[in-house]
Amino acid sequence: MFNVWDRIEHNEFAHVVSSAVADLSPADPPMFMERIPHGYYASEVIRADLRAAGYDSVIDVHEVEARSRAATSEAVATAYCYGTPMRNFLEARGADQLAAAAAAAETAVARAFGSIDLDARINAFVVVACAPHPSA
Repeated sequence: MFNVWDRIEHNEFAHVVSSAVADLSPADPPMFMERIPHGYYASEVIRADLRAAGYDSVIDVHEVEARSRAATSEAVATAYCYGTPMRNFLEARGADQLAAAAAAAETAVARAFGSIDLDARINAFVVVACAPHPSA
């Protein structure tokens, strides 16, 4: 049993922040969010990978739709820009990039959801796979 995030477009805070940060470097946007936490969501790929690993009996992929809430747009921007590995990508681009990305992200989040008492869609998948019995 494990879980994965759905595509970034179905996780609104992550999508807005990632898009705002990408707008700062359109020629070479940091794609961490799209590739890593939101890059493994296709149920047919997950099932194929599990079958290839020997999980051939039962494979269930359940979508979980929920709401993500935050007190402020600043909290969302800070969480994504400073509190995820996206920070490493930003800092590698220059000392000023982290603060610039957080400011752009906060502006974009406030525009999309308001500045306080934010509410956004968040989706994931819970995957359950049963391995064949060892004696089979």
